[in-house]
Parts: sequence; structure tokens; C-alpha cells
Amino acid sequence: MQNFTLRRNGISLFLFAFILFSGTYSYGQTCPTVEDQNTTASGNQQYFCDSQIPEVQHLVATGDVVWYADQNSTTPIASTQLLADGITYFAGNSDATCAGSRESVTVTIYSQPDILGIKESTNKQSLPTLSFCVADVNNPDIYLSNIRTSADETGSIQWYDSQTGGNVLPADTELVNGATYWVDQANPFGTCRTNRRSVKIELNSEPAPEGEPAQTFCAANNPTLADIVASGDLRYFVSETSLTELSSATPLEDGKTYYLASVGEICVSVDRLAVTVTVNELTILDETQGFCETESATVDDLLPADGVWYTDETFSTPIDAGTALVHGNSYFLGIEEGTCTTTEVTADIYPAPDAGTPTELTYCSNDPAVDLFTQIEGTPDQAGTFEPALTNNMFNPADYEAGVQEFTYTVEGNEFCEDAVNTITINIIAAPEAGADVNEAYCTADFADGDALMTQFNTYLEGRDQTGTFNPTLESLRDDYNTNGAGVYTTVYTINDGDTGCSDSATFEITVNQTPDAGEDATVQLVEGDNTVIDLFSELGGTPVTGGTWDIGNGTFDPAVDTAPASYTYTVTANGCSSSATIFVAEACPIVADTTPEFCETVDDGTGADFPRVSDLLPAHAVWYTTADPSDDTTIDPNTQLEDQAVYYAGNQSGTCTARTPVTVTILDSPNAGIDTEITVCANDAPFDLTTMIDPSILGNADATGNFSPALASGGNMFDPAVDVAGTYTYTVASTTSCPDASADIIVNVEAVPAAPATTAVTDCAATGLTVADLVATPDTGNSIQWYTDAALTTPAAGTDVLVTGTYYATQTSPAGCESAATPAEVVINDAPTPTLVAGGNQFCMIDRPTVGNIAMNEANITWYDSATGGSVVSPETSLLDGTVYYASLTDAASGCESSQRLAVTAEVEKCPLPIPEAFSPNGDNINDLFMVEFIGEQYPQFTIEIFNRWGQKVFKGNASNATWNGESTEGSLGSDVVPVGVYFYVIEYNDGETTPTQGRLYLSR
Repeated sequence: MQNFTLRRNGISLFLFAFILFSGTYSYGQTCPTVEDQNTTASGNQQYFCDSQIPEVQHLVATGDVVWYADQNSTTPIASTQLLADGITYFAGNSDATCAGSRESVTVTIYSQPDILGIKESTNKQSLPTLSFCVADVNNPDIYLSNIRTSADETGSIQWYDSQTGGNVLPADTELVNGATYWVDQANPFGTCRTNRRSVKIELNSEPAPEGEPAQTFCAANNPTLADIVASGDLRYFVSETSLTELSSATPLEDGKTYYLASVGEICVSVDRLAVTVTVNELTILDETQGFCETESATVDDLLPADGVWYTDETFSTPIDAGTALVHGNSYFLGIEEGTCTTTEVTADIYPAPDAGTPTELTYCSNDPAVDLFTQIEGTPDQAGTFEPALTNNMFNPADYEAGVQEFTYTVEGNEFCEDAVNTITINIIAAPEAGADVNEAYCTADFADGDALMTQFNTYLEGRDQTGTFNPTLESLRDDYNTNGAGVYTTVYTINDGDTGCSDSATFEITVNQTPDAGEDATVQLVEGDNTVIDLFSELGGTPVTGGTWDIGNGTFDPAVDTAPASYTYTVTANGCSSSATIFVAEACPIVADTTPEFCETVDDGTGADFPRVSDLLPAHAVWYTTADPSDDTTIDPNTQLEDQAVYYAGNQSGTCTARTPVTVTILDSPNAGIDTEITVCANDAPFDLTTMIDPSILGNADATGNFSPALASGGNMFDPAVDVAGTYTYTVASTTSCPDASADIIVNVEAVPAAPATTAVTDCAATGLTVADLVATPDTGNSIQWYTDAALTTPAAGTDVLVTGTYYATQTSPAGCESAATPAEVVINDAPTPTLVAGGNQFCMIDRPTVGNIAMNEANITWYDSATGGSVVSPETSLLDGTVYYASLTDAASGCESSQRLAVTAEVEKCPLPIPEAFSPNGDNINDLFMVEFIGEQYPQFTIEIFNRWGQKVFKGNASNATWNGESTEGSLGSDVVPVGVYFYVIEYNDGETTPTQGRLYLSR
């Protein structure tokens, strides 16, 4: 422990007094402890960034530390001295008592990283500028991550777009030519970052060579790399990335790919052209070239046309181009430049095809088919084809229309000889048409006699030529039929054309088969209660033959099983002919037990009340008629409503009952309670007669003589929603006849009345055009709002009604139709009066170039529009157009509202007299140097002006495109001289069809 001499500085008076009275005080000073920021390294380590400009006082240690240069130094280092990278500092105390045992710390100061090149480079150097050779300067495919720095392995670098501040750039930022980037690194043991170092980027590009990617060479030419065809100053490599250059004299290897780069002023192209070479051995190709014998081909016809031909592959003896080709001989083509190929051509001489000579033929349209090839004149080849096409060369005149038909016969050539084509002309004469053959079968039942058979034959002539003859005659066939009956009858119908010699026939054949006898139709009348089985065959009339069939059943009718009425048809068939006869089984006539039945006015058919109908009469299977007359078959619809004291007659469905039983009906009165009903009423509804709410039955409205159960509070039929409860009430009406009492349930729902809705007052302008639909009232969910114009709610307001100043009343109505009390909403609609026009305020001269703002109004705060309502605002600077209507609106200063009714103002812009100058002085002083009539071109676009001197000579002529005169002559023999001072005369033609010309004098001075 060290003893310190007490001094006032640093020790409180209290402590001083304490020491004074207590005796000598001893204070022990300990050695500082240094913070170690990297426990993985030997010794204490502390880290800083150069951007911090770190000083000794920034070293971190505990206690009252003083820093020294070594263990034993007694001279402290100044606290403001800058720290040095890699230097070790020693922590002691102020009295140097820690000498020899001071803790040390080694300082590392991270500074801005050095730019060392690109990642692949091996030459590390700090570079302010990096140059790259890239394939595309605008798309270099090089990024910040490709730049190597001195801090790549030791720290976390970060790139920026400015020296200070700016934006942090991601490592995948693509480099931009001419751009400067800044990089710093992080203190890995702290939060600071270093100063930034800049690097400028220069990107250069050399395009890759251009050439074919596949090139072919001949081994006989001993090709080398120098023979590859590509653009640029070439260098050769074995791969896309190889750095070892090949000699241009390197022999080419078949199938190998070489990579070519182009050398520019700065760069060698990054991209390389890949060229795959093919080195071919000399090849002799075999080829046959064909020629037609009609061509008289020579060596000059061999292909290629510009080739040199030799007798053999030694190429020692060339052949003259005019030498005739010999079939089967070989001819050798000289080696083609740029290839390793020669061709041995064998000449193949083809014979020409033969299609015969032109041929003319004549046929009747019904002549038999012929082989047309055999009809061709000459010696045609058989391998040809006809056009139009023929099947197996067969020509059938019947397939074509009468007249001249032309066929071509073509023998196909080959690729060397053209097709041979011959024409065959055929004249087809229309033969008479007897029509198609007929072969039909009939039965004797079809022909009563021979005349009927003869008539059938004559029907076959319909649509045929009627000039033919029958063989045998139809009369002979008629007689045969009358004698023999069933059999086969045949005749041939023939038509001859004496002019052309053509004829045609058709065979008509009718087979008549014998018709069997099925008997005659009959009716069987069933008797109520008689179930005897009936043999239907025995009931047939006539003399039926056995062996036939029944369409239903087995030929018997069993009343106990089978249903009547029913028809049973018996059919006999033989030789394809058949006959039928029908037995009709009529149902039994009904037996009526009660001929004076009574019915209630309404009946219940299981689906609800209905009127009694004919279908309710008994017996149920009876058919009811309007009369007892069995010859009157008028039946009554079963759905017909029964009438009191009406008579109905019972019969069967078949109408075979000769005595129909009469039935007289009596209809009894039925009570009417209506039908089940459900109603909804509002809790604030007035009392009402509940019977009037019951839905009517088929008898009409419910009788008023019934009673409700449970009883209503009124003791009668009046229902009061304020007293009576919701629920089901049964209404019963007692019967006064033998019919049952009637009752109906009515379900009464009492709906609560909604509260009055909230409303919002409205203040707006009349010009806005608000309607009732714009009023705001808030209904409960599902309810609807209704607006009224009076407190008594007698006048509903439509949604399209325009709002006016006053009070509106809103109610809300529930889905059940219950309406609330009303809530008022005050509406104030402000309006500005329609502005007024100053008398004549819309009249202007065109030369004044008036605007909308020049229209004189009696009021201020005017806004102009292009329509009476809506539309667009017209600027006051807008030029007025004569006859155009503009609409003025006045804005009320107090309410800010515009006039709801705009004033329509029609602009009157007239042609006023033009001011014509009397003198001008074209002396070049820019003051009155030109004679001009202002606005004349605007009012009179077709005008002309002529100026004459005092001798009547024209010196100037102008129009809309040349309206000013500068005092120089532009007309006649005066040329373009400057005219003298004096009086001149002008004539102005307006050319508008109505304004008379103007003449006057003009003085020119200089």
C-alpha cells in the first residue's frame, strides 16, 4: 500500500476532516486490467477502424489507467496520441507502481481495403482503376463480387456508390463502364467500419470473329488453321478458355473443334468462335443421269453444265461437249473446286412412251360397255390411264350424257421423257328410255279381275315414254288372269328410234299369289255376372280357315281375367298373302244401385275440397251419357261438375248398351269456413274483423255465422292486435244439412313496429339538382325508408322528386309491412338568381377579337358554360364565335351557390368597317413602314387589293397570303423598283358576294 499526501483537489472536506481526526490515512492503488476483444488470439487484442481516428485514450482498461510504451517505462503516453496499427501498449497507473507487471494490449487498426485486381488475377496490387475486357460493355457479366480486395479473407467488405453516405451496393451489382465504386471493411470485433477506397471501372470489348461454325476441307489440300475462314486478326486455341495459342500453320484434324479469338487495339475478344472442321478424303461418286431418246443428248447435256468431262478417272482425256451420249457409257467429271469429290456419271437413255393416235367413236347411250383401250387407233402402250378415269378401261355409254364426250389416254413418261397424251372423241346418241324393269308380287285380293291386273301394268308407264309396245299385249294378260287367277304374268315394253337406230326395253313381271280366308268381323257383348269363357274363332263370320294367329292371347276371352272392351284380330297367311278379321268384345252394361244419389256441395278428394263431379257417380266403371238414346255416343267428361236435379245416363265405354240407366242427382248445401290462412299484422294496426282475412274456399268467402276458438277478446270476430295474442285460431261454421261442419285455421302473426329512423338535415345548392333519393335516413337491417312531404304522411315523395326548401318526413317499414313513426329532416336549398345581360352586351366587331370575358353582364361573379345544364366551363379568354350560344351562371357570395337557371347569350360578332390607312412611310425606321388593312384577312379571306400610281399603272397586287405593301413595285414593266413619293390609289375587292369594293387614295412618303 502507498501513502498519499493529502491535497484538497480530489478529496472532499469530509474525508479530509475524517483523516485529520483519525490519524494518518493510507490509500492503495491497484494495477489496471486490460479488455481483451479477441480471446482466441494470444495476448490482449483491441481493434479500431481508421475512420475513428483512434487515440490512446480510446484503449479500454479498468481503473485509473495510464498507458506506457513498455513494461518499465516511467513516461506515460499522451492520451491524445494517435494509436498505431500493430503496436503494443502497456497499462499502468499514474505512480508507475505496476512497472514490470503491466498488462499489455496489441492494437489492430482496420483501414480501407486495397483493390488487388479481379478474383482470378495473381498479380496483387492496389489499383485506383480496373480495366476489363468483356464480351459486351453494356452487359459485361462482371460484378462487384469479382473484384479482389485486401480484406476478402480478413474482414467483411461492403460496396457503396459514393465516398460518404450513399447507397450500399449488393455484391451481385453488375459493373458499369466508367463508374466509380467505393469499398470499406468492418471491424470484426466491433461495430465500426473503415474509410472507403475508390476504384474506377473501365470496360473494353472486342467482338468475336465471325464465320461458319462448321467448315469443310479436302485432305489433298493439306489444310492448316490459317485456312479457316473468319473475320478479324485471328488467334487460335484448343478450347474456349485455353490461354495457349496455336500456330496458324497447325494442320487441321478431321472432326476437331478449334476456337478463334480476334485481337483488337486493346483487347482480345472474350468470346471465341468455335469452328468444327471436317477434312475429307478424295471421293469418287457414282451417278446415273437419264435422257429421253427424243432429246439426242450430248456430253454438253450432262450436269453440272459447266463441268469438264473425261473418259476415265485419270482425267487424261477430255471429251468434246458435242459428243453424243451412249447408253450405258461412263463419263468422269473433273474435281470440283473446294471439294474432294469427283463424279462418275453413267448415261441412261430412255425410250419414249406411245399413247396411240387420235380416235373418234359413236355409241348409243344404252349400248353395252366396251374396253376403250381396244378402240384406240395406232399402237398405244398398255400402261396408260384414261381421263376421266375408267374402271378396268371399260367405257359404259349409259354412264354419260348424250353428246360428245372426250377422253385423254396418257402413257406416263419418266423424269426424262414427257408423258404421251392421245385424245379419244366419243359421240353418244341418246337412246330411247323404256325405264327400269319391274318385278312385283301381289295377292289375288289385290286384283278383283284381269282389268285390275291390266291397270296395274299401266301404272308402270307413269313417267316413261308412252310410244312403246307390249309383248305379249296387256289384253292377253288380262284374259289369262280371268281364266287362271293366281300365277306369274310377264310382258316386255319396247321403244324404237327409227332415226338413230337406237332402242330400249323394260320387262314388267307381276306374280299373283292366292289370298287365304280369315272370315268376317264380329262383336261379342258381355253380360254383367256371366264369366263363361268365349271361343273367339267360333264367333268369326263367314268361312274362316284354321291355322291362323291371334294378335292377343290364344283365341279365347275369359271375362274373369281379360279386360273389355278389347279387339282381337285373327290373321291367316299363305304364299306371302294374308287376310284378317276382328272380334270386338264389348264390356257389360253397368248396373246402377242408386238412381237418386245425394252429394254435398263440396267433397274432400284427399287433396283438398272440391265440387262433386261425374267421376263421383256409381258404379265407378260406368261411362255417362247425355241421353238415353243408344245411337247418341256423346259422353260426359268425368271432370264435369254435377248439377242439382240433373239426369245422367249410365252406359259402357263401347256404347253397346241399348238401355242406359238414368240417374237424378241432388246437391246439398255445405257450410263454408274458408281455407287455412296465415296473416301478419302490425302491433299498431286498428282492430279488424278476422273473418274477412280468411282466404276464400272454392265456395267463396267464409260464412259470417261461425265462431273462433280460442275466443277473441271482443267476444265476436273483431281482432285487436293491442289485446289479442298472436297464434292459431280455428274458425268453425255449423252445417244446416246432413253435410259435415266446416272449419279452417288462421295463423295470426303480430309484427312489432320499428322505431322512427334517424335522419340528416340537408343544405345544398339548387344547381346540384339533389332529389329525394339523396336524403339520408338510417333504417334498421332489412327495413326500407319511405319519405313524405307532410307530417300527416299522406303524400309520399318519389326518389326522383327534386328537393325544395322545407321539411321532409322519413318512416321505416319492416319486411312485414309495419311502418314506424316519422322523423323530420330539414332541407334548405339555396339558389342564385339568373344573371342579366347589359343591353347590347353581346354585340361585337370581329376586328376587336372579342372573348367570352368581354360579354357585358349586370352582375359580377359570372361563370360561363357551353350548355344550359352540366357541360364544361368556358374560359373568359375563349374567343367568341358568331352565333354561338354561351350560358352564364351567377354565384351567390353568401351561399357559394350558382344559378340553377343559366342565362343563354348568343354572341353577335359582326364584320365592322375596316380602318384603312391614308398614308405610310416605307423608310426602314420600323415605324409605319408597311401599308396594310388590319383584320381584312379575317373578315374577308378571299379579298384582293390593287394599288395604282397616278398614271393608272398597277404597282402592287395583294391577297390573304400577301397582304402588306412595302412601297416597291411588284407589277408590270416597273419591275421591283422603289416607287417615288406621292399619291397612290387602291381598289379592294372583298369577294364575299355581298360587300361592294372600296376605292381610295394613299399618300406614300419617305
